[in-house]
Amino acid sequence: MKNLFYSMVLALCWQSNLSAQETFYVSSSGSDDNPGTKEQPWYSLNADNWTDGCTIIVLDEIYLDPVIDVSKEATIKEVTIKGGSPEAAIMGVNDDEFNDGEMNVSSFFDLKRVKLNLEDITLKNLHRDGGTGSGGMIYVDPYSELNLNNVVVRNGVVTTGVNCRGGAICSEGKLVVKNTIFEGCKAYQGGAVCLRESENPIYARFEDCIFRNNETGDGVAENGSGAAGGALYIEGMEMDIAFDKCYFDSNVATNTARNATGGGIRLFLNEECDANVTFMNCTVANNKSVGASGFMHWARCEQGNVNLKFVNNVFYKNRTEGPQANLITSQKPAPTVGMSGSFVFVNNTSMMNNTGVDGLVQTDQNAINFSDFGGDFDLVFVNNIMLDCMIEPIDKGDGTMVDQLGWGWSIREKDARSKGEYIIKNNLIDGVGGAYDATWGAGFLYHFNNEDIATANNNKSVRGKSTDQKLKQVGINRKLTEPTEGIPYIEINDPEGYAIDNGVSSLIYKGEELIPQTDIRGVAKTGNSRDLGAFEYNGVVSSVNEFKVDSQVHVYLNHLTGILYFSEEVASVQMYTSFGMPCIPSAVNVTSVNIQNLEKGIYIVRIVDKNGKVYSEKILK
Repeated sequence: MKNLFYSMVLALCWQSNLSAQETFYVSSSGSDDNPGTKEQPWYSLNADNWTDGCTIIVLDEIYLDPVIDVSKEATIKEVTIKGGSPEAAIMGVNDDEFNDGEMNVSSFFDLKRVKLNLEDITLKNLHRDGGTGSGGMIYVDPYSELNLNNVVVRNGVVTTGVNCRGGAICSEGKLVVKNTIFEGCKAYQGGAVCLRESENPIYARFEDCIFRNNETGDGVAENGSGAAGGALYIEGMEMDIAFDKCYFDSNVATNTARNATGGGIRLFLNEECDANVTFMNCTVANNKSVGASGFMHWARCEQGNVNLKFVNNVFYKNRTEGPQANLITSQKPAPTVGMSGSFVFVNNTSMMNNTGVDGLVQTDQNAINFSDFGGDFDLVFVNNIMLDCMIEPIDKGDGTMVDQLGWGWSIREKDARSKGEYIIKNNLIDGVGGAYDATWGAGFLYHFNNEDIATANNNKSVRGKSTDQKLKQVGINRKLTEPTEGIPYIEINDPEGYAIDNGVSSLIYKGEELIPQTDIRGVAKTGNSRDLGAFEYNGVVSSVNEFKVDSQVHVYLNHLTGILYFSEEVASVQMYTSFGMPCIPSAVNVTSVNIQNLEKGIYIVRIVDKNGKVYSEKILK
């Protein structure tokens, strides 16, 4: 392993030029005695010679050891580090050294009252003891900000130590992450990322990110709690966290004590909390815990306001070997009568989140498990597909076929102090269970178990049917579809299936529209209503004429000029990428729009005609 120590003395002949220099270059073939130009790059990041607001361009693979410590007294307020080539990387050790178990002495960056931007670069191969600190690669203090864009974070491993959290990042400040991959990271709590509140509330945004093959491990925590959060560990009272278009794949919460929780995420809410956590357009697949909660284990606070929102997500084959839910668990030994807020679950597709499918041992488990809510806490459960009990039914002996043990959703509610609102409609589910009295039980279980209530609210159960019968009735694929771009999804494939047009198109809750206008891919609503689940069926298409859906306005694209023509003047038109991002300014009262500058691909055209009718079409450029 190569140790890099930053220069203390610079040659006077170029010291004055440094003060005005805004961009510095780094290469493994450079020297820290160089001025840091592209022709004469540094050998290391050479942090002692940074200027405020400067940009560091890394040209190839470089080592970083020891840590760059930007102290509270430093004059550096913001720095950008970006890759200057596809091979650009910051590493603790090389690949062979990492595979051989070579250790590092410290993390990469210790941020204190500073803003660090990382762009177009790889961080990899850091393996160290936890010691008494957190953040395998990067620690962010409460007054700092870390931004990642188009970054690969690989093999950030912290193996032992007190308070060992965040194999890649431990943030107590502001964290914004886009187009970033976290893979192969490991720590006792939060295999890849730890978000924790100390002096300021937690703020984090994750967009177009992948968390893959991260895991917890053995270690010692200061409060004696177990290993938790294969991908993320989140702990605090006040937080604002959002995930958009993210993919959680094959993360694991495991340790030798077999009490690890939250294969994907462990959310620990301290007392008197004020928490908002949102998942939109995400896919969560093949995550696992050995203790509880294949994806997210949620510890509720006794007092405060909590809002968890899941919209347009796919949940597929998440598992736990423990006694609590394969997907999401929230359990308390007594009702949380002082907690308010909501659990919003809208237009999600949940499939085979049960240990009884695919030949695995069945242990009477479920996808989602709630217990002992009290207070003013709402449940909004609308437009969902939950086919989690994909286990062949058995004959009771009298010719009656019944499902084996297991449920899509399990509720245990026995407390009359629950005052929340229950909005439960237009769902398709293959099993609910639990114990109930007159509050949450009547509000949730009866929506499916009472035929009159279920029918009135368009809730439908397919329990007691074979796997093939369920798939055919719903009109849905059994496996994930892997697109060439974007995250996987579960596709509705039958225009005659029950999922088509059986969702509500609008639901205003506390002044907010909850029904998404596009599906997990960014495809806009087609037909008369939203389809159930996270996928909007729009048929099989191969040309622009076949993209037409319920439209009186004809659309024609001149591929030579790049002009999109309409057969009549439309009130407005907006175009989106296949992932739901606007790609041209909205146009009003037009008969054509110019899209010649758009790249080749599939786009969604949202049109409002002169009568106010809204519809969408797909075009191929």
